Amino acid sequence: MAGLFKNVQIATSNIITAAMKPSAAVLATETTTPSIQENAEASLISFTEQIATVKETLETAQKLLEEVTKQGLSTRSNDDADSIEAGVEAGDALLKNVKPYNSQAESLSKRLKVCGEELNKTTSDAHSALERANKKLQAEWAASAQRIEKLKVERCELQRKIEALGEEVAKTERERKDMEMTMQQNYQKEVASIIKAFESALTEAKFEGIAKVSEQLLKSVKADYEHNKRMASTYGRK
Repeated sequence: MAGLFKNVQIATSNIITAAMKPSAAVLATETTTPSIQENAEASLISFTEQIATVKETLETAQKLLEEVTKQGLSTRSNDDADSIEAGVEAGDALLKNVKPYNSQAESLSKRLKVCGEELNKTTSDAHSALERANKKLQAEWAASAQRIEKLKVERCELQRKIEALGEEVAKTERERKDMEMTMQQNYQKEVASIIKAFESALTEAKFEGIAKVSEQLLKSVKADYEHNKRMASTYGRK
């Protein structure tokens, strides 16, 4: 039995030594990095299990001591009784030393919970903001696409109008040139007919005075004809 409580003392001492290690994990929880939070939670679970083991062992020892006392074995095995009492006292002392770490573990658990809630809220807010931005971007993109399509249609319509206007201008230019050519030809024919008529009249004139007048008139008409012909030719080239 003395060996049992010696093992209890050794086990509880090891637990206390191990319990001092999570203090680093406590300090690490100042950040909200998921890996650090997971490590701290694992350390907290292990630490809690170790404390439960110490309590369970001490309760077993206490029950064993009470059983020995009832059976009156304490008088026949003083060494075992002393060993049990010493083990219980050592266990009580260890429990007192464990209590601060238990409080530290509870504080760590609360802080981990707060960090987890804040992390979840931050993640949720960021996700919501991202969704809103994505929806707004999609709406703006759709509106831009519609405007682009509308501009394409307007551009095609304007291009057709420009082409139609160009065809109309070309047609008008052809008609203008045709009219100028026709007018020039008609003018030349008319003047040539007049000159021919005067020449015939001059040939048939019986009196010298009439012939001279007709000749002068013919020269004048010819001069006007040549002048108008040159002007018409110049205008036609323009």
